[in-house]
Amino acid sequence: YYALKREWFEDTAVQESEAFQEQKLRIEKDVHRTDRTISFFASETLPNFAGDYTGVGSNENLELLKDILLTYNVWAAKASTGTITTATTNTSAGKKPSTTESSTAEPNLLEGYVQGMSDLLAPVFAVMGDEVMGFWAFVGLMEKTKKNFYRDQVGMQSQLETLGQLIRVLDPKLYRHL
Repeated sequence: YYALKREWFEDTAVQESEAFQEQKLRIEKDVHRTDRTISFFASETLPNFAGDYTGVGSNENLELLKDILLTYNVWAAKASTGTITTATTNTSAGKKPSTTESSTAEPNLLEGYVQGMSDLLAPVFAVMGDEVMGFWAFVGLMEKTKKNFYRDQVGMQSQLETLGQLIRVLDPKLYRHL
């Protein structure tokens, strides 16, 4: 995780790139909206460095949430080219992800952060309570749900069709109304 984080955290050229700035802005906006009723994110012990969110502070956990999502961008870019996989990742055993070439690249997958991912990460990170474990748990979650993030939206369409079939069986009146 820390090697991936260093790829953006310690590289000024990456931080100044337009693509990074766009993703960072998206992430900051979404993290700012994180549910503050979750005690893990409730305190405001730090000023909000994200710009125009005056009056609302931040805290170490919110800043780490941003870092995890920015690091996920690096991981996702590598995963989309097949230069890293989660197939051999087992953080509980201390193993690191494979960085060998792989044929698992998926050109249909949206790279990096997509709005709403912070809502998926926040409870995972709050439960894990650890930056590294939270990151790898999030990577695992995203691997399981990646069909929902395809550009052609085939995963979402499939889920909506399944939902429609369930409604048809469980509530025919509602189904006819829809």
